[in-house]
Amino acid sequence: MKAVLAVAVSAAVAGAMVATAPAANAMSSGEAFTGLDGPRGLAIGNGGKMVVAQADGTISKVIRNGPRRGKTVKIGKLGNTGLAPAVDIDRHGNVYALTTTGPRRSAAKLYVFKPGKARHMVADIGRYQKRHPDPFDLENNPGESNPYGVAALDSGGALVADAAGNDLLRVRPNGRIYTVAKVKPRVVKSPDLGEEGPPPGTRMPAEAVITSVTVGRDGAFYIGELRGFPGTVGTSQVWRIRPGARNAVCDPTHPRKGACKRFADGLTSVVDLGAGPANSIYALELSKKSWLAMESPEPVPGAEIGALIRLSRDRMVRHEIAKGRLVIPGGVEVNRRGSVFVTTPMFGPGRILRVR
Repeated sequence: MKAVLAVAVSAAVAGAMVATAPAANAMSSGEAFTGLDGPRGLAIGNGGKMVVAQADGTISKVIRNGPRRGKTVKIGKLGNTGLAPAVDIDRHGNVYALTTTGPRRSAAKLYVFKPGKARHMVADIGRYQKRHPDPFDLENNPGESNPYGVAALDSGGALVADAAGNDLLRVRPNGRIYTVAKVKPRVVKSPDLGEEGPPPGTRMPAEAVITSVTVGRDGAFYIGELRGFPGTVGTSQVWRIRPGARNAVCDPTHPRKGACKRFADGLTSVVDLGAGPANSIYALELSKKSWLAMESPEPVPGAEIGALIRLSRDRMVRHEIAKGRLVIPGGVEVNRRGSVFVTTPMFGPGRILRVR
């Protein structure tokens, strides 16, 4: 279950879902960049430089102005692991790219593309996780790794969210890694899993599955959960971690203690986070009905529709952006002026939509 995002939807199912995607001109902002293949990772750097990652491992700059608007310029390419890398840009224009788990040698690693230079592997995330097993593992594979989210740091290096390790790592520019925080499982109520599952409402532990990380405008680190099996709706959380923390524990039973505190609850299948103005956080949900509905052998109407939720600084106000318009969304990014962009869908022909 921890590697669920690498195989969340089969090609056939994804193709059927893509057919329901709204037309680009349906977006109220009127801005869309099309012609992408399985886009997921999305980043905006200084000066508005936009970078997107596609399913074959290609990392590209998106031209946003002039006669070639909407075209892409290739920055580099990583191995195809079946899912587009996560990307982010630091203040120097360096592009960090993170590959998920997979059979290729390039899998589960963090790379950097520096302007005018060849790509460089910064760190082997999979190797680190084997040496630092998850103490809260529920699946008898504590050394498993599926790095899924990345955030570049102004001080150098990057943060990595590992969906299999259920943790947040910090990678120094020299490749050294240390654990910032680990997230404990949460007891949830089981949905209706059919005759072979437990009765609906049965309480059972479920791993966090940390998919996403962003640095808030307040400088704190924020991480988001997909939620492991049974993927119960409304049980994904967003955590706020104090900068400088090491080996912090995010504990759902004591969510307001220590260096890691719960920022938001009641979300579903979070796959990315973005930091907005006024210390707001944007949480991107893969499916409002949970990833489990997407994997159901029987079609679940609306399972392909995700959501983008804006969480206010005080967590008291929530607002859904582009309601009903995001099909299997993969990544969200907010520029310095507060404009919000989403990649969708992350399987098959896709696009970047400006949703705010």
